[in-house]
Amino acid sequence: MHPDWKAESEHLEEILAFISAQLKKKLAEKEYLIHQQADINRNMWEDSGAMLDLESISDFMQHIGFLKQNMAWSKQTMKDIVRLDRQFSSPYFGRIDFAESGSEPEPIYIGITSLTDEDTMKILIYDWRAPVCSMFYDYETGPASYLCPAGRISGEITLKRQYKIEGGRLIYFFDSSLAIGDEILQEMLASNAGTKLKNIVSTIQKEQNTAIRNETSRVLAIQGAAGSGKTSVAMHRAAYLLYRHKKHIKAENLVILSSTDILGDYLSDVLPELGEDEIKGVTFHAIVRKYMPLGYQRMQTHPQLLEQVLKIANTNYGRKMREAIRFKSSMTFVKIMDRLAQFAVDHLFPFEDIRFRGQTFLTGEELSRLFHHDFAGMPPAARLKRMENRVSDLFRALKKKHQRQKAEELQDEDSHLNSREARALSRVKLGQEIGPLQEQLNRMFSVNTLSLYRKLFEEDEVWNACTDALETPGSAIVHAVRSYTLENLDAGLLGFEDAGPVLYLSLLLGETAPDTSVKHLIVDEAQDYSPLQFKALARLFPSAGITILGDINQNISPYASGGDLEAIARLISPDDYEYMRLSKSYRSTVEINRFSAGFAGMAEGECFGRHGEKPELILCGDFQGLCRALKETLNALNEKKYKTVALITRTQADAAMLYDALSGHLEKSPVPFRLMDEDYEYGLEGVMVMPGYLAKGLEFDAAMVVFLRADDYTDPHENGLLYTAMTRPLHRLSVFCPFDSLPDALHKVSPDLYTLRQS
Repeated sequence: MHPDWKAESEHLEEILAFISAQLKKKLAEKEYLIHQQADINRNMWEDSGAMLDLESISDFMQHIGFLKQNMAWSKQTMKDIVRLDRQFSSPYFGRIDFAESGSEPEPIYIGITSLTDEDTMKILIYDWRAPVCSMFYDYETGPASYLCPAGRISGEITLKRQYKIEGGRLIYFFDSSLAIGDEILQEMLASNAGTKLKNIVSTIQKEQNTAIRNETSRVLAIQGAAGSGKTSVAMHRAAYLLYRHKKHIKAENLVILSSTDILGDYLSDVLPELGEDEIKGVTFHAIVRKYMPLGYQRMQTHPQLLEQVLKIANTNYGRKMREAIRFKSSMTFVKIMDRLAQFAVDHLFPFEDIRFRGQTFLTGEELSRLFHHDFAGMPPAARLKRMENRVSDLFRALKKKHQRQKAEELQDEDSHLNSREARALSRVKLGQEIGPLQEQLNRMFSVNTLSLYRKLFEEDEVWNACTDALETPGSAIVHAVRSYTLENLDAGLLGFEDAGPVLYLSLLLGETAPDTSVKHLIVDEAQDYSPLQFKALARLFPSAGITILGDINQNISPYASGGDLEAIARLISPDDYEYMRLSKSYRSTVEINRFSAGFAGMAEGECFGRHGEKPELILCGDFQGLCRALKETLNALNEKKYKTVALITRTQADAAMLYDALSGHLEKSPVPFRLMDEDYEYGLEGVMVMPGYLAKGLEFDAAMVVFLRADDYTDPHENGLLYTAMTRPLHRLSVFCPFDSLPDALHKVSPDLYTLRQS
């Protein structure tokens, strides 16, 4: 037994006693607030029937103020109760004894949230995000320092200790002179995957801690290998920013961009576990829908685009589609959008004389001068609004004059009308006359970005003006791009590859207003977004710092990629960005990592040393053999008590077919057996059948990757999709092929890296 066991046990008991006392106080406070709210509601009800004078109204408004105050206090009290309840189970996970220069060592206990004795103002437990706690992640015992608002504090760490506390019981602790101890990390990684992403505060590694706390540049780009903890870093970075800038950044000021709603839901528990309000990840599709007026236009989602690309990959139409996506994801197309915005301002806002009842009260020339000269310093949409207001002011007096004239005419025509009736009828008649004029004004003084975007592909004059002297593909590809885009728009569909350009153009023209309330944007799986999507996001959130995280080797949208993450960061903020790498992988076993790297033709990356079985390649002969082999393997995995198993296919259509084929075999399965699509609302539990692009960012105990056709994944552009599927499991990877020999895509893997089995 450790010589400090008794002292540490007694310290834990003291902390738990303090938390218990605080919890009782908060529970009593909750009861008081419930009774107070009942009293306020009763008084409001009694006063509401007697609001006959200013005094009674004043009393009622005072009750409203008390009620708001009570609700705010109640909300904070409930948050405190939840925090204390969690702390009682596991109050801290680490400790360092730190001696500032010339001082005695002071023990610093580190937990998910802080704990302070308000009577003595002594900090009993430090929040892991506090500046002093950075030393726990960054230093061995010996000389150390940390940066705080007062400057850099230097000294020495004389003790570094880690704890496992569950249910208020001290399970074990150990001293570590190095980085975060392998013992706890090994235990976490050896356990089963959860239905939601978990916090990693007790095992954050030095390189991850550096990324989480980085605040030196507006844009931080983090390239991370599969399983390096990118998504966890993203969520813990969000928690750190909320703590570090609590006066200026609230949960509603943070946007976390996820590739799918499934991934957004998977992340949703992390921030509440860390004591912050929930922030659910949103998709780019949702952002466009929120900020841009699309009307009745349907917008394609990213999964829908990927499914379409994969299903028709080897057809002429599929090649045409890929060329359109590739071109719209190029830097050339960024320049074309900039030119289109300027061309629209110069040529696509025609102004006509405004006439009413034969009288011209503003000429097209006067309107053009207002737009191009008087209001030239504003975005186009703002110019048009100012012009509309000026026209409205001029027309208001004219309308009154014509209304009086019309009323007089009506009374002359019908002597039975009194003046009041004549005025009412004149308003109706004038409204009918004004209808065509109002349509003209609406047409001239509004921006329709979709219509202007359409003109680029529809009209040769616009296309030629916007592409002049730029490097564009050959005429056949250009024709394919233009015709494909118009086909979609004619069908009322905005393709996902068009969403970034259209949002960017809408922002340039001022139809969409920037959102300055967003203070930080976190983009996960950043390698799958196009340059124009990033340009649009940076312009949409001009006050936001930006963190982008991804892995170029997991690019599932190769036709739409913005390139490596450093290039993307440079595009967003050329003079104010930082690039970091997370090179070590923690998710999968060494054997799975070697196999996946061998398939992708990559050098074997650095991997946390957890070993397991070699991946299995199983040849099943035919589809019936495949179903039998899958059933046998699923039964074996159930016996291992794995909580999450992913059965991964190339497309959603393949997943649906396989799910239907297996449902009869697995109707009595002891775990849930479900088909995952982009609208999947269940938790990650049991066996889930899904396409590879929906598995991005998720992790499972075991993954079963299925080839249904011999030419699956033979297109080099699909390497990222297959690599993503191969790197999802923590413990076991199996690859199934309904053939008698390996498909071409797997020939590149060394036979030493897998076990081959004939089913």
